Amino acid sequence: MSVSDNQNIAPKSVCCNCKEEIVIHDSIFDNGSLKLVDLASLNNSKLSFTRGNTIQMIAKSDSPSHIPMCKDCHALLVDDLYLKTKALELQNNSYRQCLLRITESEETILKEEMEKEKNFEEIREREKQLIDELNKLEKEEVFLCKEIANLEIKENKVGVESNKLFGQLKNYHREMVNLSIKNLSTKLQDAFAVEQLNDLLKTNLLNKTFFIDVNEKDVGRINSLQLGRLPDNSIPLSEFNAAWGQCVLCLKVLFDVLKLSSHPYQLIPMGCQSIIRETIDSGFKDYRLYESSWGIFKPSIDDGILAYVKCLLVFENEFCSKNDIKQMTIYPFTMKNDKITEEHVESETESSVVWYSMKMQFQKDERWTKSMRLMLLNLKAAIMFTSSIKKESF
Repeated sequence: MSVSDNQNIAPKSVCCNCKEEIVIHDSIFDNGSLKLVDLASLNNSKLSFTRGNTIQMIAKSDSPSHIPMCKDCHALLVDDLYLKTKALELQNNSYRQCLLRITESEETILKEEMEKEKNFEEIREREKQLIDELNKLEKEEVFLCKEIANLEIKENKVGVESNKLFGQLKNYHREMVNLSIKNLSTKLQDAFAVEQLNDLLKTNLLNKTFFIDVNEKDVGRINSLQLGRLPDNSIPLSEFNAAWGQCVLCLKVLFDVLKLSSHPYQLIPMGCQSIIRETIDSGFKDYRLYESSWGIFKPSIDDGILAYVKCLLVFENEFCSKNDIKQMTIYPFTMKNDKITEEHVESETESSVVWYSMKMQFQKDERWTKSMRLMLLNLKAAIMFTSSIKKESF
């Protein structure tokens, strides 16, 4: 058979995938560039078509005739390749994104490493600074420890001194309290003293000191000492003498308080043996105002009584002269020589009043006792005038 005959026969083969018989198009054989093999060699190809390696076989073949494939399988292969291509594209995109991320990660890591190195350098510098500061602080700590030790020593000294001062403070406080109490007590005493002084200023001390009590029907008394003599009233002689002693003392005090002169008489109070001394040209003469017995009285007691009456009159004259009293009298009962009356009389009416003798001799006891009562009232008037003058001076 000739070659032309062979060409007229349509070559046949089987699909490498599904093994179905396929008809090869004439154009394949018209292409001189293709190295075709005869049909026998094509059908008897030693290529192993196994499922899953078709694409690899196509890639390794030299001609399309090496891998015959039907249209259906070809379409399936194309679809499969399309899907695989899409999958590969997706996978490729994923790889690209991963690569991009890795690249970016590497850049980030590099930046982080650079920043870490920078931070590390800064930390090293900071560490160096902190070490220097630590050394400085250690030196300061040593210095402060020494200072603390010195301060503790000073604190102990201050504590001891504080305790000492606190003890002194307590002592001073106790003394202050005591002084405050004393001051308060002194103020109270001062206030009490002022109150007592005011009471004393308001009080007639002379009248209190020489209290004269005169009863019309009884014996006159000075400081509770009776000065008189009655038949039915037995008065001890010592009380009689003591009463005259109080009279002398009272009149002397009045002279001294007002700084009046009793010249020529001098009152000498000596208790139950008081006397009045009169200054005369030849010296002085004493008049006693006491008696040794209730028997017959001697003229000496009358002389003493008259001397005392003269001293009362001297006091009246001196007092009136010093205080410009025109009436020249302060006594409520007029006294003249050895007599006294129950009222104040002028010289024109002397003869019309009743006079009582102050002498004890040749006189009834009742009349003499009354004259003593009147004399004591005159002495009381002298006390009142003296007290009034002293209050005005205060």
